[in-house]
Amino acid sequence: MNLLYVLLVGTGLAQTSPPSGTLALQNDGHQSGDMVGFQSGFYDNECWASTYVPDPSYYPIELHSVDMLVYGSSPSGFYTFKVMTVDSNNKPLAVIADTYISMQSSTTSLSRIEMATSKWLNGLPPFEFTKGENFAVAVCIDDLNDPLAESSYPQISRDTDGNNYHDRNWIYDTNGNWVQSFNYLVLGDWLMRANVLTAAAVDTDTDTDTDSDTDTDTDTDSDVDVLLLNQVIPDSMPVGEAVDVVLIGSGFDVDAEATVGGLNLTGIDVLNDETINGRVPSSLPVGFHDVEVINPDGDSVYYTAAFEVFGEDAEDKSRGCVSSGAVGSTWAWLGVVLVVAGRRRT
Repeated sequence: MNLLYVLLVGTGLAQTSPPSGTLALQNDGHQSGDMVGFQSGFYDNECWASTYVPDPSYYPIELHSVDMLVYGSSPSGFYTFKVMTVDSNNKPLAVIADTYISMQSSTTSLSRIEMATSKWLNGLPPFEFTKGENFAVAVCIDDLNDPLAESSYPQISRDTDGNNYHDRNWIYDTNGNWVQSFNYLVLGDWLMRANVLTAAAVDTDTDTDTDSDTDTDTDTDSDVDVLLLNQVIPDSMPVGEAVDVVLIGSGFDVDAEATVGGLNLTGIDVLNDETINGRVPSSLPVGFHDVEVINPDGDSVYYTAAFEVFGEDAEDKSRGCVSSGAVGSTWAWLGVVLVVAGRRRT
């Protein structure tokens, strides 16, 4: 581990709202105008993690999504995302479930990892916790066998308010140990926030039933489909070829558009609000590509690294892909200051 960091001077921070019906658990105390440290120096298979200690009144809870701010000189990077139990000292302990993710580098928007739309390698949502159960979320560098890739990978940010929870910010180092980030002179809390469904959010029924004990009651709640993109079938093709795909989700408008890697699907056909057919163009280059659906009203959703184009020499095409959608342009920055914070190697 070779730690240094980039400090950004921020102004006019507009806090990102958690998804509707959820509460955000956060350890950081970042406020508008504060500096943010973008922490680099993580190597392949090293991880950062945040432990969450919910208020007792929130339980039982279900992990809905995780928002984090990552930045690096590369436009994006691949990672392993883990939901974990913790021990009595809040140190990450055992993996409940894990998956591969891709996140984009940005100083202006958070990346959001949705539990429901992720392709889990082990374990499946919902990830539920009862009273007294703290939990952790870890993100590990996964450099796709490129030994130099992680040096430029987008990596986690931290607050600079001078206060931090030593038992909630962790680093998994090259020695194979979880240690408090404070031990590496990281003075701040990771900007990684867990959005959870609480008992009240899960159990509240807002239906209005206008009659009693009959089969002709009038249900006055409005069923509004949330725009989601859950699956792409198939999720890969050889370079130079074109393939027909089916997009599965919800909230698709009849005039919705769809892209893969920024290229429009051809022959697009919105079968219903949950299914879109189209053809991926043969010009798409080798690599992982985002899939995006855009409704006419401007609402959009994208599934990060959901589709792979592989070359002729590709041997392993089993890699999972999950959503890590950007959550608006909610951070405005005044300037950039590079600071070398000392080099430590384990």
